[in-house]
Amino acid sequence: MKISRITFISLFICAATVQAHAQNRHPVDTVPGSDKGTDIVLMSDHTWEYMIQGATADSDSLYWMDRVDIPFRTPLASIPDTVILDLADSMGIFAAPYIGIPSSHYGMRWRRRHTGTDIPLNVGDQVLAAFDGVVSRAERVGGYGNLVVVRHINGMETYYAHLSSIQVVPGEWVTAGQIIGLGGNTGHSTGPHLHFETRYLGFAFDAERLIDFTTGELRTDCFKLLKSYFGSDSRYGFDDLPYDALALNAPADSKEAAQQASAQSARQAAAKKAAKATSKKVYHKVKEGDNLSKIAHKYHTTVGQICSLNKISEKKPIRPGQSLRVK
Repeated sequence: MKISRITFISLFICAATVQAHAQNRHPVDTVPGSDKGTDIVLMSDHTWEYMIQGATADSDSLYWMDRVDIPFRTPLASIPDTVILDLADSMGIFAAPYIGIPSSHYGMRWRRRHTGTDIPLNVGDQVLAAFDGVVSRAERVGGYGNLVVVRHINGMETYYAHLSSIQVVPGEWVTAGQIIGLGGNTGHSTGPHLHFETRYLGFAFDAERLIDFTTGELRTDCFKLLKSYFGSDSRYGFDDLPYDALALNAPADSKEAAQQASAQSARQAAAKKAAKATSKKVYHKVKEGDNLSKIAHKYHTTVGQICSLNKISEKKPIRPGQSLRVK
């Protein structure tokens, strides 16, 4: 049964028993809302709440999710020093946009700020929405090339750039794991890869704080976002500089330049170590009932990557006992 918002409000305009039952308040039913992705939860005390993506939504959240044509214009000074972001619930509302070893990380690169994580892929590989949300942009944008931006109820936006093809339109509600585009090499790109960004109220921070791209796993369901993470050289796995020292647009003085150089050196060493650790070959012995899709899912890789490693065609059948390299 679907109930319009106006009718629903009239049904519960009398709430004299709210206080009497507040201690036993719990959800009793869910009614689909008029907007895709929005539900109305009926409570035991005869009140109701809007829910988007499984999270309680206030009027500001509903407005920003409904008006995705308006960009976030939040002053940096108004953002708290610490923000708690709910990323996934018990149903696991998350999907890796693409699984692979990052080739370039968030931070300073070639004396310019790199606001995302680059993951190599093949042109035409499927790129997935990381979380449920509404598409706010789906167009060609300068150096990003073909870009999709998805806005989420918790104030985040995720960016998917350099696509060869866009599979969604602005205003469309997408769910985690939905194909939103195909990997490509458009815009300012030196080779096929996905440039993925996470932003909170318009400010970028390192996406690797949330996602392990080599395994395709979410690092935490509930993320503690510090204001210092918006700094140009604040990266996952490294000591963060105090926020006062992280002027987003100010030129670096000699002390900050030295700190950045030291951090860059540490990043390079860590990247080499990570590459060495992940470079070990992994093989899978085909069992009865196995197929390429099932094997790819088991090892958090893709059918295309398995075929490339083994120089086989997706159309060629595999047989029990066959050994396939998966990484």
